[in-house]
Amino acid sequence: MGSTNYGNEGIKISFSGEAESGKWGYTNPSDLRYWPETTTPLNFYAVNPGITTKENGKEMDLSSVCTWEINNTTQQITYLCADEHGTSSEEGTGPKHSNIDVMYAIAKGQTQKTNSGTVKFKFKHILSQIAFKAKTQNADFVVDIKSIKLHNTINGNTFTFPATAETEPTQSNWANTAVAPIGAITIGMDETKNITSAGTDVFTKPTLFIPQKLTAWTPSTKTKEEADNATPKQSYLEISCKIKHKDFCIFGSESSYSTLYVPFSADWQPGKRYVYTLIFGGGYDAQGQAILQPINFEAEVDTWKDANATEIDVNK
Repeated sequence: MGSTNYGNEGIKISFSGEAESGKWGYTNPSDLRYWPETTTPLNFYAVNPGITTKENGKEMDLSSVCTWEINNTTQQITYLCADEHGTSSEEGTGPKHSNIDVMYAIAKGQTQKTNSGTVKFKFKHILSQIAFKAKTQNADFVVDIKSIKLHNTINGNTFTFPATAETEPTQSNWANTAVAPIGAITIGMDETKNITSAGTDVFTKPTLFIPQKLTAWTPSTKTKEEADNATPKQSYLEISCKIKHKDFCIFGSESSYSTLYVPFSADWQPGKRYVYTLIFGGGYDAQGQAILQPINFEAEVDTWKDANATEIDVNK
């Protein structure tokens, strides 16, 4: 699978048969290619998926979200993440689609004699995957999480292949300049989640992001709006939840959820999975003010002072 023209699907290779006994071959017999002769080396580059893939059994066109340019001098993939778990098309950035585990492979210097004329690819991931666990600070707290959203991430960018098949991809293979607006991505959840001090296993769906560094919001100096407009933008989690302390709602209510914000920093590399544990016991509002402040007390003690003496006539 490759392309000598930007956005072209190239030659499509697919797998057929059972996992143990099947084999890879040309999807379209008309694409069959032959070795020029026994000694001329060729360089092969592959991308998965192609510009079409199947989602829920239906053919899906990815040409608006995943394109590549591959020739003798340039090997690049441009990808746009989508807010696939958002509740409306207005949330997040980019087109509405399921995010795809985009991979690449390199096989350089191949000849007819290499591997008996069979080109072998080892695919590597170009995106990062994140997921969440959660627990509360102490046993008196219970948190009901409705949704989680991560703000101010780069959601569209261009990946340049490493020089060799053996070189592991890093964050530096991604361009410094985003090709889509920086925005928000909703973390996938199958249902609302009840959190206690015992904690949870991973309760979110694996969510794919472009590898990047995120600078955490600093509530002590900026409001949420100022974090959105900072250079670089500052990142934070937006969490819709309700929090109970000893069975009494102290954030949100029995019938509704409220929103808190948590500063978030990251340094993601391609092909890595990052699992974060949310520890509930605080957070901030949109103005950067801490929520769930405990009720503190101060008391002053006055010294006893004698009042004016009063005589009482007990004979009356």
